[in-house]
Amino acid sequence: MRRKAENAKYTSKPFDIKKDIKPEWLAQFGAISVAWNDIEAAIDVGFCMAIFLDRTFWSEVQSRINGLDGKFALIKTGYRAYPVLPDEIIQLMDDTIAAVSGHKGHRDSLTHVRLIDPSADVAPANQSRGTQYQVLITQEALDRLYDHLRALQVEMGLILQILHQRFQIRTWMEEASGPEAVTSDPRIEPAAAIVRECAAQLREHQKSRRELPPLPQFPEQPSGLRGSEAADKGQG
Repeated sequence: MRRKAENAKYTSKPFDIKKDIKPEWLAQFGAISVAWNDIEAAIDVGFCMAIFLDRTFWSEVQSRINGLDGKFALIKTGYRAYPVLPDEIIQLMDDTIAAVSGHKGHRDSLTHVRLIDPSADVAPANQSRGTQYQVLITQEALDRLYDHLRALQVEMGLILQILHQRFQIRTWMEEASGPEAVTSDPRIEPAAAIVRECAAQLREHQKSRRELPPLPQFPEQPSGLRGSEAADKGQG
């Protein structure tokens, strides 16, 4: 849904965003942004719970760690620490986090897109480390990206529930006076049951997401791709 732009030039066309762009396109564009914001919020809370950070410091730490890669690393390191989750559940969470990471580039390019022609299928997007990108902005592309992000939004919500129950179990274990107290704590097994149920739901949601139509690829000669046309003709 995004690609590197190889010396593409663009011809701008004056237009009014609200008048000349279809409402359904704008609505899906906004829905994608809102869905991603919720995913990022889940990541912020998730890494704090995964590393058992005292709640007093959540806001302070969340706002000072920039970039998702660092937060993903903290989450993955955290949920591999004691108390240990089953390998199967860890793998499920790894898979969702990998999918979120894989969709981040598409979302970033779409968020930073520069619309220069409302009839174009492709538009210039963000620059990253010296590389300029283009992004596919057809209605189909937006619809599919939203469907994928919506699925990941649900999956991240289930991961949060797993991490919350684990956070609670760790808290009860620290409060206990010894191993026998932990074993006999009536709260442990219900929390563990919730973890297992959320993991089962996560597995099913991942299966459903993988069955979604994939994000569309760039057509060889997209209709309305004025940027490529201009580049081919040497116009700007």
